[in-house]
Amino acid sequence: MLQRLLYVSEIAPGILPLDVQRIQWVSSIRNRRLDLTGMLAVTHRHFAQVLEGAADRLLPVLARIERDGRHARVRVLAHETVAQRRFGQWSMGLIDRYDRSDEAEQLYQAGHVEPQSLPGLFERFFLNPA
Repeated sequence: MLQRLLYVSEIAPGILPLDVQRIQWVSSIRNRRLDLTGMLAVTHRHFAQVLEGAADRLLPVLARIERDGRHARVRVLAHETVAQRRFGQWSMGLIDRYDRSDEAEQLYQAGHVEPQSLPGLFERFFLNPA
């Protein structure tokens, strides 16, 4: 069963752009092996990431992210079963979304996203560059 999840985490202190590039590179390789797809957005204070794949592969990756010292306080905002991938072209895409820093903070504070809001959120954060 194909699932999609969205989380937001605080970026741990001291993380540099090179660290973010490493996350993208390593994740891209791992995700290809696990048949996971997704996109990582970086703002001034947060990572926002959408991941897609089979639950038995997706949930262990989420657990690894939650233990990763580059992330602080991971909050899963949405987790849903889907019929098809929306981010199938990327094993792990990366986009700078500094223009969305305030919205990322609001999402982080809210701790959830209503299902009907997800399509617009995906468009703003992950599919349409600033």
